[in-house]
Amino acid sequence: MKFVFSAFLLITAFIPQTATAEILPRLYAAKFCELRTLGLSIDDAVAGAVDYSFVPGKSYQVTWNEKRVDADTLNAVLETKKLCPHYTR
Repeated sequence: MKFVFSAFLLITAFIPQTATAEILPRLYAAKFCELRTLGLSIDDAVAGAVDYSFVPGKSYQVTWNEKRVDADTLNAVLETKKLCPHYTR
């Protein structure tokens, strides 16, 4: 649970606040895992994965643990935990 929230905050930091776009969760997770496998730091892997998976669109918010969060970002974090759990401890 702690990883999900901290990862959510980290991903959000790399998203332009004025953007009308969303993250494609599976594309994000695949790129993040690939970049971490190549030895990039977490920050660099997040930045690269956000750049790679960021597309025009409209994200919507959901309530998760009593907080309002962007659904695409939350799904990207959860997908990353499934795809490469060894990088998400």
